[in-house]
Amino acid sequence: MAGIYLHIPFCRQACNYCDFYFITKQNKKDNFVQALLLELELQKNRLDGHEPIETYYFGGGTPSQLSDKHIDDILNILYKWYPIIPGGEITLEANPDDLSPERIRRWKAAGINRLSLGIQSLDEAQLHWMHRAHTAGQALSAVAMCQDAGMTNLTLDLIYGLPKTKPGAWEKQLLWLKDQQVPHFSAYALTLEPRTRLSKEIANGTQAPLEDSEMINCFTILESFIHSTNYEAYEISNFSLPDFRAKHNSAYWSGKPYLGFGPSAHSFISPHRIHTLPDLNSYLTQLINFNQLPPHSIENLTEHDFINEYILTRLRTIEGINLNFLREKYNYDLSKEFPSELQEWNTKGWIQYSEENISLTWKGRLQADGISSSLFKI
Repeated sequence: MAGIYLHIPFCRQACNYCDFYFITKQNKKDNFVQALLLELELQKNRLDGHEPIETYYFGGGTPSQLSDKHIDDILNILYKWYPIIPGGEITLEANPDDLSPERIRRWKAAGINRLSLGIQSLDEAQLHWMHRAHTAGQALSAVAMCQDAGMTNLTLDLIYGLPKTKPGAWEKQLLWLKDQQVPHFSAYALTLEPRTRLSKEIANGTQAPLEDSEMINCFTILESFIHSTNYEAYEISNFSLPDFRAKHNSAYWSGKPYLGFGPSAHSFISPHRIHTLPDLNSYLTQLINFNQLPPHSIENLTEHDFINEYILTRLRTIEGINLNFLREKYNYDLSKEFPSELQEWNTKGWIQYSEENISLTWKGRLQADGISSSLFKI
């Protein structure tokens, strides 16, 4: 499977925790779409010889900040140069305040069959703290609008571990997902990223440091919720009802090829990873003025890189690390390289370990980064 990712950098306002590339000025949308269409045409042969394209993903930023005509124009070029298989997954990220019944129906008619809604929280105070543009009421209304319009393949983003979470508030949000039969959700622990508004506020003392205890408490509630429902914890931060796993993101975790378009987007065509410079002005200049690809870097992945990325990504999934795959493809045997560490983590209840497989337990998910980095080939 191959996938197409499109980075749409526009946002209504800056959230305090976000370190993705975005801009809040709205006056260059037409130029951006013009440049994006040019980039799509310039790259149209990059996936020749690879497996069929199964997914398009509009990410950001906030793709729903584009006009419906912009989205139609992008999709038409995608259909022309990057034909997707019948029934392929086409996801658009959207914020609740951008939705209307008319927009949802138009997106659906254009071929979009999955929406990713940036809910983040259903608590008004938390939304204000995060500097989100929508209200809790708009979030509730957005889900109802999607369901009423027949856009039932939904995923919602939620953030947990927020400061001063009210007792029972996180569990209440999870139960609401179940009651609404939302088929997929992503739940991310709040993390402090450099160069974000939140990081600056904590550094200058206007915001209290984050508390790990809050995150761990919410994680424990999440575990209990998953064990009592039909949701499958198929990746550390992703949860789905049967047959609703995210196909596009699953390709990332499986090492499949994909092309990324737009400022800051990544592409992976083995053995190369390409990263477009996160700068809209240089992106526009290079494409519109010179009809050339925007500034980008190329990383040539080594065998060590492939091994370590496999360990990093697969350990996050419910399937875990296939030890026979590493032995046969790379002659790298984790059971021989790290026998004492694996035994220790197994005894602590952090991993499930056999001669064929290593996977994380729920308890081990809290140790994921440390475990994976300890298994890297140096």
